[in-house]
Amino acid sequence: MFVKRPFVLGIAVFVVASLAIGQGVFRYTDQAGALVVNAKSARFTQAAGPVYKFTLSGNVVVDDKTQGLKLSSQQVTLDAVPSKADSKKSEVRKAIATGGVQVTKTVTTPRGGRITKMTGSKGDYTNRTSDGLVNLSGPVTMTNLDSASQQSLVATGSTAVAIVEPKTTGKRGGLRSATLTGSVKITVVQAPVGGKKGSTMVATGNRMVFDNLSTPPTITLSGNVNMEGRGPGSFGTMRGVSRAVLTLNDDGEWTGFSTEGT
Repeated sequence: MFVKRPFVLGIAVFVVASLAIGQGVFRYTDQAGALVVNAKSARFTQAAGPVYKFTLSGNVVVDDKTQGLKLSSQQVTLDAVPSKADSKKSEVRKAIATGGVQVTKTVTTPRGGRITKMTGSKGDYTNRTSDGLVNLSGPVTMTNLDSASQQSLVATGSTAVAIVEPKTTGKRGGLRSATLTGSVKITVVQAPVGGKKGSTMVATGNRMVFDNLSTPPTITLSGNVNMEGRGPGSFGTMRGVSRAVLTLNDDGEWTGFSTEGT
């Protein structure tokens, strides 16, 4: 019975998939409700392992609650596998998406929740067990929001490579690091100064590296960097810098910066 069970489960899901295609609506949920897949149409195959292989199209939404990961797009090929911790749960192992891609990572930190949203025209996600790898091509937008303080980092560029936490907890959020290239622009809020609201920093460059694991966290901009302070803070405008490093606090607010080169 143990040997036959995966085969029977695979047949059952395949029948549901076939019916869903005919109805124009497809939905898959694992036994624990930890992985939910929705699309207008789908093809499903169970391979050895087991590995559940989905080919999805039309308003695709993949919700992996174990990893705190949600992926939406118009076309997705998806590999999912049973969780090692609980065989009733499944997790995304690999996903390739095309058309209006959005990757949302939600985690709990010691200071509350944090949500990271990344968008692009094409992208892929790989669960590497110790972390998750996200690749996006563009244009791309990345928003890092701390729900405790409502502060956010917004970055745009042509391509993005991000490393995210593997599960639903993290010290400073779900984003460990990110690299954006190609006419990069960032908007980041300054930490309060003397009890007063600080500036919003708007900066541009050719490349951005966000390191959320360093102490303190940093954002490094390089290549024709321009910086402008907006709002009630005192920082003004700086042009023609080759490299700028912003230091952040655990809420993602900038606390200081240094520059070099012209």
